[in-house]
This record gives sequence, structure tokens and C-alpha cells, in this order.
Amino acid sequence: CVQNRMSINVESVFHQIVLGLDYIHSRGFIHRDLSAKNILVSDGLVKITDFGLSCSVPALDRLSHCVQNIWFRAPEIVLRRDYDKKIDIWSLGCVFIFMITGLPMFLIDQQSTDIEILKEHVRVLGWPTPRIADALRSTGIGNTGSGCFDKLYEKHWNHFEDEFWSE
Repeated sequence: CVQNRMSINVESVFHQIVLGLDYIHSRGFIHRDLSAKNILVSDGLVKITDFGLSCSVPALDRLSHCVQNIWFRAPEIVLRRDYDKKIDIWSLGCVFIFMITGLPMFLIDQQSTDIEILKEHVRVLGWPTPRIADALRSTGIGNTGSGCFDKLYEKHWNHFEDEFWSE
């Protein structure tokens, strides 16, 4: 997808990915690994591939959080929260940015920790709403026993309030 991004119609390719993802979801499945490497384009035809991590929606009670490529990973996965097909939508947005720029939306590497991933999400998207901040606190991510996340959040919240990640 990326190697030939200049020779493809991005709008058409993205539209086909959306239709394919809608089909997958309408059949009761979550892909859980949607990424640029799992999108094949040939002669203008798009195929979503690699269903090795996909699952059916009834399996939601036993979902793993060891899913999604790190560049396309949804916050629910990083936070180890319950999730649904919306994680594929997050990945879809990341794929779109990758298709246009040839670069991942978030500058993280394969060894990044959960807190590093979250910091990068905040750097790119801004500070979360109070509801999302409460979810972050409840996971314990970012807390080193000294209230690290709370201190950062309170120090910077006034600068970003409701501009980003609105509910």
C-alpha cells in the first residue's frame, strides 16, 4: 500500500477498506490487526488480509490485549480495557494517515511501553477529557506511586481542556 501510494487513488482505496471493514463487522467479527501491511492493493482492487488475530463478537468475554500492530493500536488495548469493533475504526484512521504520508501517525517503536504509547497519543491528539483521564487513573498506568499521571494532568489540563479528545 505504501510503496505505491502515489500511483493509487487514495480515496478509492480508503473507500474499499471501509466497505471491507463494514462487511467484516456486519458478519460479527473484529479484525484486531488492521494495519497498512494487512492491506493489499492490486489493479485498484483492495483486499484486507491476515485474519490471524480476528475474533467473533460473541468471544468478547475472553478477548486478549495482545493484538494490533503498535503503530495502529487503540487506546483501549493499551489501557487493557474492554473493547469492541471500534478498535478497528481507530486502526482505520491510523491506516488513512499512513496512506497519505507514508509515516505512522504516532512516533513509537516496537519496544515502546504502554505509558510511552499513551504519551505519544497525548502529544499528537492532546489531553484527554476528564472521563478518559479517570479511565487512565483506574488502570494504574502512569502512576509510580507518586501520582505521576495526576500531577501531569493537573499541571497541563487548563491548556488543553476540551480542545482535544472531546466526548
